[in-house]
Amino acid sequence: TSLDLIPAQMIDNIVTVKTFTPDLPGNFSGGLININTKTIPEKFNMAFSLNTEYNFQSSFVDNFNTHPSSGKYDWLGFEDGSREHPALLSNPEDRSLLSTSTYLQARNPESSKDHIRDVFHNSSRALSNEYVPVDGKSGQNLGFNFSVGNRMNFFGKDLGYTLALNYSSAYQHYEEGEVATFVNNSTDKLFPYQSLMESKSVYNPALGGLFNLALKFSEDHALSGNVIFNNDAEVIGRSQSGEFLGQVSNSFAEFNTNSLEFIQRQVATYQLGGKHVFPGLGMMTVDWMAGTSTAFQKEPDLRYFAYTVVDEGDRKEYYINNAEIAYPYHFFRNLDDRLTQAKIDFSVPFLTGGNAASSNKIKFGAYYSQSDRSFGEYRYQLNNSGLPAELNFTNYAGDFNGFFDEANFGIVDTTFNPDGSVKRYVTGLHYVNQIN
Repeated sequence: TSLDLIPAQMIDNIVTVKTFTPDLPGNFSGGLININTKTIPEKFNMAFSLNTEYNFQSSFVDNFNTHPSSGKYDWLGFEDGSREHPALLSNPEDRSLLSTSTYLQARNPESSKDHIRDVFHNSSRALSNEYVPVDGKSGQNLGFNFSVGNRMNFFGKDLGYTLALNYSSAYQHYEEGEVATFVNNSTDKLFPYQSLMESKSVYNPALGGLFNLALKFSEDHALSGNVIFNNDAEVIGRSQSGEFLGQVSNSFAEFNTNSLEFIQRQVATYQLGGKHVFPGLGMMTVDWMAGTSTAFQKEPDLRYFAYTVVDEGDRKEYYINNAEIAYPYHFFRNLDDRLTQAKIDFSVPFLTGGNAASSNKIKFGAYYSQSDRSFGEYRYQLNNSGLPAELNFTNYAGDFNGFFDEANFGIVDTTFNPDGSVKRYVTGLHYVNQIN
């Protein structure tokens, strides 16, 4: 989370701790930054800022690598469900049916194969058939921040609130980036395992907010609560082209990749705390806090598509050799994290000599923390076994839209016996479950 999530006028103080202390969690190594926000503003305040930035490399370019179909909430950094893992594939029993030999059962017209055939066909069309970035026009980097705060009388008590919102969107783009791997194979020169030129575009929207509410019962007792929310995403389009001598056997072949990615990260924190001073107990101070934080990272429907091209002089031949490179695939990843915390600290002054500002004190307390994490990955790769000859990738001569047409997925045709009964179902492109 970047520090611009919290406007400067809302910060009371920032404490940097570089050594371990007993009253703080010990799970940091490089240091801890504790940002304390103002609980009750001194007076009404409001602030608004707007900023923009022009980048000659990424602003208003016409060849920005974008997704053919974007989600309607991409501009906010939220996934609208169009890239989510299909519900059909959430059943592990159905997923287990998607093997490299499933097409043999799917084309069998026996009624006992109806369920397998339905899973085969519907799963083939449930996943997106878009694999290649398209040229789009990027915008201009911009951002804004808004905050408002005030204190008021609430049944004779001091009540204060602060609210802050921020939004930003940024574009990154480069072409002719070099992606290379060199291997030492015991000769006098490094072997160029791969040498690719890359074009990559990233759209990065971010949305955040913070809300504080505090109630001061007296000079000795106060309660406060806050909510912090932050969400950002990266919408990525990438293409590469060049040599991959370590993987592709034909040294004259040009290796190409295309990928479409969407990465969403979100953090939401809820805290409630209080501070109490007890003059009758030797000015003992009690600080307590309880809160929960949820965070996740989603990578829904990463799509990867690689192929090779060989220049034959009068024409170009397009290949996908299963023995050398992976057939196009979909990849899903989810990471969820929930943290629950509570703490209470007691501070008792001693040997103050009448000095209220004396730092002599005994401090003790308790701390509770529980973290729950879940993680999941799904991978589905296209399989070209059992395809009719006309669906061979090479036949499309670089017409990717034609090859990935929905009509080429699942059951694509039916042959009949002379009596009109189904002889065989013709299977097209389909997916194999590759979840480990």
